[in-house]
Amino acid sequence: MQYLKTFLSIEVNISTHCHFVSLKMTDCFVEDENNFLMKKIIIIGAGISGLACAKRLREFGFQKVVILEARNRIGGRVHGMKLDSTTLQMGAQWIHGQSNNEIYKLAESNNLIDLEEFEYTKSMRNFSNLAEEERKALTNLFVYLDEKIAQIPKVNPPGTSMQKYLKDQFQIYISDIDHSILEYVQSGFNWYCKVLLELDSCSSLSLVSLNLYHNYEECAGNPGVEVKGGLSSILDIFIKAIPTDWLSINKHVIQIDWSSFQNNHQNIQSTKEIRVICEDKSVYSADHVVVTIPLGCLKKNHHSLFVPPLSKSKEDAIQYLGFGTINKIYLQFDKPFWDGPAIFKVLPHQNKSLEGWTQWINRFAYTPGCSDVLCAWLVGEGAIAMQTVAEDEVVKCCMNILENILKKTLPMPSKIFRTSWNSDNFACGTYSFLSIDCEVNGVSQMTLAEPEYDDDKKHPVLMFAGEATNGSHFATIHGAYETGVREAERIFQFYG
Repeated sequence: MQYLKTFLSIEVNISTHCHFVSLKMTDCFVEDENNFLMKKIIIIGAGISGLACAKRLREFGFQKVVILEARNRIGGRVHGMKLDSTTLQMGAQWIHGQSNNEIYKLAESNNLIDLEEFEYTKSMRNFSNLAEEERKALTNLFVYLDEKIAQIPKVNPPGTSMQKYLKDQFQIYISDIDHSILEYVQSGFNWYCKVLLELDSCSSLSLVSLNLYHNYEECAGNPGVEVKGGLSSILDIFIKAIPTDWLSINKHVIQIDWSSFQNNHQNIQSTKEIRVICEDKSVYSADHVVVTIPLGCLKKNHHSLFVPPLSKSKEDAIQYLGFGTINKIYLQFDKPFWDGPAIFKVLPHQNKSLEGWTQWINRFAYTPGCSDVLCAWLVGEGAIAMQTVAEDEVVKCCMNILENILKKTLPMPSKIFRTSWNSDNFACGTYSFLSIDCEVNGVSQMTLAEPEYDDDKKHPVLMFAGEATNGSHFATIHGAYETGVREAERIFQFYG
């Protein structure tokens, strides 16, 4: 029996970075035993990178692809929760940038860009509720700090943290200001650092490498693009592009056995294959496995997950790459007590009683599409600590902060919803950052991205995708997408 095979001529090489290939299509027929499009490929995880990989493999014409997803849903850290007639984004919130952003292009071509919600990031720096003296003090400070981050020297003493750099710059700044505004400025510095903690998803800026800070490359344009129906609406695009029988949910992978590709394997097999074992005892075999498991899960489980263990460089990357947690608290009210797209920043000089986990809240923000819902954003140590606090106490603390900001008694929320990404066994956090440990030990996202080959160093047995394997767009949905495409193209190039 013959199968239709599509050959595609590659005009640029796959590199360890996320460059795309241009393709030209020609068709011919080959016998099935020689048809690489019938090779078995398993993708572990149906987050954005896993779905992007499957979509690309489908475009190439691969036939035997299985996506094993541990949850009862797709999307991974992109997760929408239905509330009345809208959807709360429990995970990723925005598309970061527009230019050279494949997710933005995908959303735009499917009419999903919400042009009316382009003001969120601008509102983050709007302090119109403060007195003029306070507002001016904060504005000047933020301009100064933005400039200092843009001007980070290319070479700094090894092991220098972002925290040390910012504190040094701040001390220089306050040495030349009127002491009457010192309280406002110190409060603003505290808030600014909490925003950076959100961007870097870390418990402390003391963990973030200054020398590696500009490895991240921004896409030009709005850094916080909203999607109609929320970012989770993007998932529908992938589902429509992938055969339904490719996806298996509730498949928690507990072991990936790639020992048959090792020359010292005792039972030499004529046909080498990878065995993937799930918690429900089901077993799958494959010629290639694409691992899109979040870095947090790899940190927790890689020793028991891979047989034999991963290479030393891979294990080092898993150990030393940073991975933190951001959490959200959604408060729904019977009717809003705020006007329009309000963002209430939590400044220490307005809330002097902040302690414990509450001091890690950086804002309460309106929720696009939900006129009666505010969202509290938690960073650092507080994002983790909040997960174990009783719900009633969480509500009480949040309302105390809001009443201090607005200086009036407010109605209690009718519902509360909160995330707990750190204690989620299939995430173990939110997204990655480049730590001082990475710098000192000479590892990066690209170390994690490198495949594990057979002993002949030819066959890419295990491949890795996900935001934590993107050297320039880590911690973003488009970064995750790029890596899924990269690994699909790596498989195609191996045969093509």
